[in-house]
Amino acid sequence: GHVARLEFPIHNGGEMDGTLLATTPLGKPRPVKNTTLNLHNGDGKVVMSAITGPDGFYLFTKIPPGHYFMLPDVRDLAAQKLLSPKPLPLTFTFDGTIMYGKNIVLQPAGVQTVGVTIAENPPPYMEQY
Repeated sequence: GHVARLEFPIHNGGEMDGTLLATTPLGKPRPVKNTTLNLHNGDGKVVMSAITGPDGFYLFTKIPPGHYFMLPDVRDLAAQKLLSPKPLPLTFTFDGTIMYGKNIVLQPAGVQTVGVTIAENPPPYMEQY
């Protein structure tokens, strides 16, 4: 007989949570519910999504190692009359990166009229949202 040696790479999945908030006209934060948050890979493709709860809380689990950026879904933001924030760059390592309290505060549409640029020299698919 022959014994075959098998090797399996093992890594811990990453995890991230936080709260999605919006600034009210009085300057106080309020939770933004039922909004999709997307993790995009370096090619700009959505690899994971999470939906905020009634209190604005979101949770991503089992995130594979890699470099990502997170953005709320532009359709959800438009429906709630909120501006898109700058993309949040994230790196998850093979040891299971855990990020707690990654809160995002959005501004109401009409308060600012500044476009959002993702990078200084972005690839064509990432120019602006």
